[in-house]
Amino acid sequence: IVAFSLSYPVRWLQRFLPHGVAVTLVFLLSLVILAGLTVTVGLAIVSQAQQLIDSITGFSNSLLPLLERLEEYLRNRNVRVNIGAIQEQFQNQFLTGLGVGIGYSLATLQIFFANFFNFVLIAVVAFFMLLDGERLWNLIVKILPKHLRGRFTGIVKRKFLGFVRGQLILTVFLTVSTIIVFLVLQVP
Repeated sequence: IVAFSLSYPVRWLQRFLPHGVAVTLVFLLSLVILAGLTVTVGLAIVSQAQQLIDSITGFSNSLLPLLERLEEYLRNRNVRVNIGAIQEQFQNQFLTGLGVGIGYSLATLQIFFANFFNFVLIAVVAFFMLLDGERLWNLIVKILPKHLRGRFTGIVKRKFLGFVRGQLILTVFLTVSTIIVFLVLQVP
């Protein structure tokens, strides 16, 4: 799908440049765009995670005076409650959760490297399919009778193009609806 999607800009550039140069240029440009989007989204996620940790810390610190007042209120009513023990147990649970979070972080790191390997594999296959995809396609289509080859190729191209168009329309629809809902709900 990646090679098929990138074949359109390659065909357009082939009018001005040799095939190998057009493939390399389109492939490198798509990698730069993908890397830019990944870095942008990655930095936003890291920033929001840091803000979440800061807000959790601020929230837990703001609870301390409230807990002290609650403990004093209960003490004045002759109710013996050790809020400090509850607070200590909460902190232990939080640290245990943090330990589990570190385990999740290691699993996330493992998933990241597996996905990175898959990305490199897909990129290499797409690059070589852009370079020699036509010969590979002709080799695959040779198993069909000659009178069906052209029709089969046209149908496959049309279906792939329809799939890509459908995904783009779906993306635009979901983006616009998300923006509208966020604006209505006043989500920053």
